[in-house]
Amino acid sequence: MRVKLIQIAGSDQSVANIAGISYNKELSSVDRLIPFLIKNGHHSPFEHTLLTFYVEVPIFVARQIMRHRIGFSWNEMSRRYVDSEPEFDVSWHGGEGDIDFPIAGLLADIKKMYVSLNKGGLKMREFARQILPVCTTTKIYMSCNIRSFWNFQVLRNSPHAQAETRQFAKLLLEELLKREEYSVSNKYFLETLKC
Repeated sequence: MRVKLIQIAGSDQSVANIAGISYNKELSSVDRLIPFLIKNGHHSPFEHTLLTFYVEVPIFVARQIMRHRIGFSWNEMSRRYVDSEPEFDVSWHGGEGDIDFPIAGLLADIKKMYVSLNKGGLKMREFARQILPVCTTTKIYMSCNIRSFWNFQVLRNSPHAQAETRQFAKLLLEELLKREEYSVSNKYFLETLKC
């Protein structure tokens, strides 16, 4: 899996300014206001933000994460228009030795058949993509506001979430925490939401 934060709009200060509309003034005390908003459930000012990530994940993870619709936008690579060889992510089972059948051989056969079918133009590409397994890597642009991001973190870091989806959520979080724009918000969301 690969995750890269490619765009960020807004900051702790912009969230504070937006929250200030309640008082008809801009508020400057970010260090006090942001924790107050988070701890008291006043999350709507955080919806005026934007995070955009470029991600590469297996299709089975993509189908889990793309269930998040509120506050999210998604654009995914279409195998209908892409003729490059597919990549398979089999890291989810720790390598071929952990399972009873030869997955590498099976995937090699599928890739060979896909490449062969794919040479037949658009109609055959439409057919060829149907034989690809859900461990095929897909590429996605994922955008969300920071409130939705933290809701995603709570749900997808739950022990009930699929292990690979938890791993993906952690990669997203690590990528955001490298940035300073939401350092105060991130600190208090982490403390409050326990994710």
